[in-house]
Amino acid sequence: MSSLQDPILSLHGVGSKSQARLNQLGIFTLEDFLYHLPIRYQDKTRFHLLDNSKVAEEVLIEGEILKIEESFSTNKHLIVSLRNDSKHELILRFFHLSYYQKKQLSRGDIIQCFGELKLGKYGFEMHHPSEYRNITKGQKTLISKSYTPIYPLTNGVYQNQMREWILEVFKILKKDSLTDYQENLFGLPNLDDALEIIHQPETVADIEQIIQEIHPAILKLKIDELAANHLGLRRIKEIRKSNLSKPIKIKNYLRSKLISSLNFGLTKAQKRVIDEILQDLSGSEPMFRLLQGDVGSGKTIVAVNAILEVIENGYQVALMAPTEILAIQHYQSLQKYLSPFDINIGFLTGSQNRKEKDTELDNISSGKSQIIIGTHALFQDVVNFKNLNLIVIDEQHKFGVHQRLELAKKSKTIPHQLVMTATPIPRSLTMSIYSDLDTSIIDELPSNRKPIETIAISSDRKDEIIGKIENVCREGKQVYWVCTLIEESDNFNAESAIESFSYFK
Repeated sequence: MSSLQDPILSLHGVGSKSQARLNQLGIFTLEDFLYHLPIRYQDKTRFHLLDNSKVAEEVLIEGEILKIEESFSTNKHLIVSLRNDSKHELILRFFHLSYYQKKQLSRGDIIQCFGELKLGKYGFEMHHPSEYRNITKGQKTLISKSYTPIYPLTNGVYQNQMREWILEVFKILKKDSLTDYQENLFGLPNLDDALEIIHQPETVADIEQIIQEIHPAILKLKIDELAANHLGLRRIKEIRKSNLSKPIKIKNYLRSKLISSLNFGLTKAQKRVIDEILQDLSGSEPMFRLLQGDVGSGKTIVAVNAILEVIENGYQVALMAPTEILAIQHYQSLQKYLSPFDINIGFLTGSQNRKEKDTELDNISSGKSQIIIGTHALFQDVVNFKNLNLIVIDEQHKFGVHQRLELAKKSKTIPHQLVMTATPIPRSLTMSIYSDLDTSIIDELPSNRKPIETIAISSDRKDEIIGKIENVCREGKQVYWVCTLIEESDNFNAESAIESFSYFK
């Protein structure tokens, strides 16, 4: 008997080519077909009357062919006039019919067709129906018992194929049920029934609730997915804590020199978070901590405190940022903070020329670069660290899990990891998505931080705004002008960065 864990090649009609195409859709086993959910539905449960139909609506029409003629306009095509009811006729325009297909259509034949209604010169039209059947010639009806699901596809895979394969898998499901770990939860349907409802809804109300993602069957899958994700992250955390890393001996020598050289004092929140990070670093378990704080709350100086302890223990540190601009800002910040110390800071990005990149790679592999700041280029195959023991990732949500893992693999041991974000994340969401991380929050801004004032000014006063910006810049201060677009677009009515830049030329 077939099992839902069987590979898709065990399904009739799936060969090596279809297998490769289905793999692109994330379908590897028969069970994966069940979780390949429809994106919308078509109503072929009844015939529609043109009397009750609207333009742009997808309808199933049955009627008698009144006339067939060929159009020799710019786009040569076949025109079929179809009588649907006593009041209306429907013109079908077929643009791609073979000679054999044309011969199958005759005056007086009863045909069924499904497609989108358009409004033409003489009334309703349907251009090349997505499906049609000649009932007079004995072809099978298009009427279905349930609404027809439309699935996400890839090149070489067609809707009818996908529907047939999924129906076959549902037959196997009747004999080989899925394990439901949360059965009878909140009065929701069991897993088998939930999947069947989503793939084969029976009422318009079902479809509307499924599309709005409020149907009990959808809620069932959401709860299962959240539970599986949470348990998976908890499992990852347990495995990580069972591993051993090289502990960092907290010496406080370089850190105390850094703090005394600052022209500002650390906030209580910063000191608390630094203590939490140092406690992690000094343990035998690898640190994996999320540092959350608003822009300007002082996350960078907190990270520098951890970096100095790792450097003082003779290890390397990698700091990865999602963009080159942000990486440059970190490079400049660390140079400023660490200028009193004899610490070599490397910089690696994808835009560097071959000579610059080769020099940086040599410094990294030899250990000359103690801190390496860069972008995605840091986890390339050509990058080899001598003794990496701390990874700091800024704006961690811009990186995938696999990208962080690729960088971590470059350490000869399991490295400590500190991931930072300025995005406010509610506690409940943090517990759901980042439950594999320990969390530190800087919930206090520096005392000398000026209040932020937000105002809206009409675009009619643009000249006045530009004048104020120029005055501020003459005082040696900086201004950020954020634009929605880089270049002009026909799709969006918004000012581009190029247009804004022209004001100051």
